[in-house]
Amino acid sequence: MLIIKKPVAMFTVALLMAISSQVMAACELDKGYNLPKGVSFYQTGITIYNKGKCDFSEGLARATQGKLKIVFSNAFYDGKIGFVNKQGRVVIPFHYDEAKNFSEGLAAVKKDDKYGFIDKQGKVVIPFEYDMSSSFSEGTALVIKNDRFIFINKLGKEVLNLDYDEVGIFSEGLVAVKKNNKIGFINNSGKIIIPIEYDEVGVFSQGIVEVKKNGKWGLIDKENKQVIAMKYDNVQPFFGMVAAVKKDDKWGLINKADEVIVPFKYDYISYMHDDNLIRLINNFKEYNGQLKNKYGLANKQGKILLPAEYTDIHEFSEGMAKVSKIDKVNVSLSISKPSFKKKYNYKYGFIDKQGEIVIPVEYDSASDFSEGVARVEKDGESFSINKQGQRVD
Repeated sequence: MLIIKKPVAMFTVALLMAISSQVMAACELDKGYNLPKGVSFYQTGITIYNKGKCDFSEGLARATQGKLKIVFSNAFYDGKIGFVNKQGRVVIPFHYDEAKNFSEGLAAVKKDDKYGFIDKQGKVVIPFEYDMSSSFSEGTALVIKNDRFIFINKLGKEVLNLDYDEVGIFSEGLVAVKKNNKIGFINNSGKIIIPIEYDEVGVFSQGIVEVKKNGKWGLIDKENKQVIAMKYDNVQPFFGMVAAVKKDDKWGLINKADEVIVPFKYDYISYMHDDNLIRLINNFKEYNGQLKNKYGLANKQGKILLPAEYTDIHEFSEGMAKVSKIDKVNVSLSISKPSFKKKYNYKYGFIDKQGEIVIPVEYDSASDFSEGVARVEKDGESFSINKQGQRVD
């Protein structure tokens, strides 16, 4: 849930979920096009450990002429932000200190320490007068002005002025609010619909939301009725016909009747929203004691497609996902220290979206598929294969 807190010395924004109403696509230009010289995509979430994330939203992506700098693990660009289209053309100039992705036709941008909104032609449609702003969702955006939470419409008119400690964003007609360390939900008239009695909450999806009370999680509907009893250590929203829940330090899948579909035996479960699949994750210890993951897959009905024995399952590219498994362990004796060293050898192959191994896990390395081919290596030889696993060069 996105929560904006009241300011003291500075604003704190906690992003705990992506706004589901925004349809994002990775920052890839149309074939044959490039960004202008000196321009790069504006990426978020970059650290010395993580690659950044960049998305096209409603046909436009943030871009910058600034250089990426990393100081004490924090990354930032030293230039202004604008927007480019799928052909790489700069359609909104580099004028802004901060910018959010386009949502419902408008983008929140920051200039001279104030937020406003622009349209896709770069025209300012809501003036720069806010101290903080969310993107538009369900026709409104949450802004802060003069220490007050205000929801505005696309004309910049106030539709709701609130006095809470924290406020979320609208989802399915309701928004989370926090007062005296308890959370509930109000509607677009400001009326309390779900009592302010919960310790933590998620965001409504399919008429249901995950909530925590007295140390346990469950799911409730918009009438505050329990859909799933408050008995779990953690829960995730329903994804298709199942929801991931945690009990006794292990994750499993339940259906809407609270029946266990996949047993509680996984260290974590995550949803692959773009591919309508569920990633099942277990930990194992490497030779040096470091924890690593093994992955499996289930579908949205809870059917196991792949057992959790793969050391990696990449994102799907052109309907295929690269997977890897440990092939063998090499053991060597260290001369400098009286100890043995282990090194894992991996093999790579490909699965389809039904979880079927369509290209055997037998390659020493492999790239993702691009334009129908993937580059692989086997027995010291590098070559390309098609989606049937046939060598094409």
